[in-house]
Amino acid sequence: MRYLYICFFRLFVYCYLGCEQIIVKSISYSCLLILLYSLFVYFQMKILVTFILASLAISSKAQEDCSASACSSTNVALKEAALTADPTRHYYIGGMFNVHEAGDDPYVCGNIRPSGVVNLEAFLWAIEKYAPQHYSQVTVGGFAMDSCSRDERAVENVYSFETCRTYYTNVSPRNTVAFVGPELSSQAMEVGKLLSDMKRTLVSPGAKSTMLNDDMFSFFLRTTPSIKAEVNTMVKFLNMKGVKYVQVLYKGTYGMDYMQAFTMASNGTMCITQSNEIGSSATEITNALMVSEATQVVLLFADEIYSKMVLQAVNANPTVKNK
Repeated sequence: MRYLYICFFRLFVYCYLGCEQIIVKSISYSCLLILLYSLFVYFQMKILVTFILASLAISSKAQEDCSASACSSTNVALKEAALTADPTRHYYIGGMFNVHEAGDDPYVCGNIRPSGVVNLEAFLWAIEKYAPQHYSQVTVGGFAMDSCSRDERAVENVYSFETCRTYYTNVSPRNTVAFVGPELSSQAMEVGKLLSDMKRTLVSPGAKSTMLNDDMFSFFLRTTPSIKAEVNTMVKFLNMKGVKYVQVLYKGTYGMDYMQAFTMASNGTMCITQSNEIGSSATEITNALMVSEATQVVLLFADEIYSKMVLQAVNANPTVKNK
């Protein structure tokens, strides 16, 4: 019987370290995995925020704050900086996180994303813990906006803030030194273009697309491993298991980057029986998985949103699920 592997890099890393199957059988084990992931994110945010704080240049003269006509909003997670008599001595780091899944339309958010909440909490925790250690003459706070898993919303949030269409209490473009996020490559590319034009630093903890190496993203930085390193681990694991025939499902530029890198890394050791871009419906997804009989393993190169869509489609179709 053929077997179906829905492959994420973290799963491959665990397998490559010797775990044959990862099956969460108990609540305690689930909590352990969540705890380990949380610690990893906290450590990553510590490095990221420390880097931004280390590069903070204290302005001798502040830019203008937003005018009174700006639309005040409370739709933000805010860690306020302690205010001082001198307005040039308190600063903010902005954050962009997918705390919710995408809703039915661009103006509605969907369900809560646990990983988005973890990232948000890690961001605020890192600012609270490490900002006081670096500067005694200035205060640093943070604010985080919810992109609701939509590229358009991430751009809208940043643009509205930078043009003073949206105003958060005591926060303005004048005292914002950099942005953290987004975690998705597609969002990072859209927001990165905008912030590079504004000469604003953007540091992503998760965007991995090779397209972000382009000169147009001159103010973009990231803390995540390269796609090449991840794909090389996948290829080593599959070769160790004797896999010869794989099918690839991908989505967007994120998935295309992985597919191209995998093709180069496999270097003829494996045959790609078929490659398909993930469709918009469950029927399209399951039809793509039913085509090739030779396929031993299915590789899924997509972000969390589309990966969940594929898993739901497979679980809802007994024929595909049991192949």
